[in-house]
Amino acid sequence: MRALQFLDRIDDWLAERYPEARRREGFIRRALDEFATEAAQ
Repeated sequence: MRALQFLDRIDDWLAERYPEARRREGFIRRALDEFATEAAQ
């Protein structure tokens, strides 16, 4: 569960720091989602 909270914090930081990247590409969120899914198993 701590890994998921950590990923959420990274995602929030990326969205705040690089908002234009978030609009251009969804790969960061997709990669975090895939990692979170694997970590939860």
